[in-house]
Order: sequence, then C-alpha cells, then structure tokens
Amino acid sequence: MKTATLIILTPSAMVEREVESLTAVDGSGSFGVMARHTDFITVLKPCILAYRSAGAEGFAAVDGGVMRVDGGTVTIATRESVEGKDYAGLRAVIEKRFAMREEKEATFMDLLKNMEKLLVDRMVKFERGA
Repeated sequence: MKTATLIILTPSAMVEREVESLTAVDGSGSFGVMARHTDFITVLKPCILAYRSAGAEGFAAVDGGVMRVDGGTVTIATRESVEGKDYAGLRAVIEKRFAMREEKEATFMDLLKNMEKLLVDRMVKFERGA
C-alpha cells in the first residue's frame, strides 16, 4: 500500500510517521488525505488527527495549525501536539490540558486588565498633580 510521510512540527518537537491515510478538521469540516493526494494547504481547527500506519490506527491531538500536503508529505505546524493510541483517552487528556491552558490564559488576561487599570489610574493622578 502507498504511504505518505506525516510530519508534525511544534515549537519543541518534530514527529515523523509513514501513514496510509489521515483525517483532520478545518473550517469546512472533517476531511481525509491519502497517499498521492493532490497538493493543498489549509488551516486546521483544534482536533484529533486519526491516521492509519502499517495497518494500525494512531491519533495525535493538535491545537489547530497549518497543514500542507505536498508531493506525498503532509506537514502540520501547530502550537501543541499530543499522540496517543486510544481516541477516548487522548480526548480526555487533551480536554484537561487545553482547559488548564485556557484557565491560565484567562487568569493572565485578568491580571493584565488590572495592571492596565492601575496604570491609567496613576496616569490620571499624575496629570492632576496628585
């Protein structure tokens, strides 16, 4: 069976697999890619990639990113990726990890807003000569 090379790039790692097929999700919905697929590029939504490699199914969760299919190579550049062999288990890990990150980002944004408010208040006081 024909295979394609799947490369997943994150800021800290690179994973490379030979795959027979791959499914992903972009703005238009779920789609599949097989070896010898027409070249294209798309922006992925956060999703769990499902792929078949050497007859076995594998999964990799990606936090969105850009996917390029070019001459038998599928390259995905993403902020974060986690691999797993069990879809349900990987989904639970991802939901927890992404939820924790979203909570940290929300806390950071609250802190940033408070700092901005303090800065504006001090600038107003300074302008008034207080």
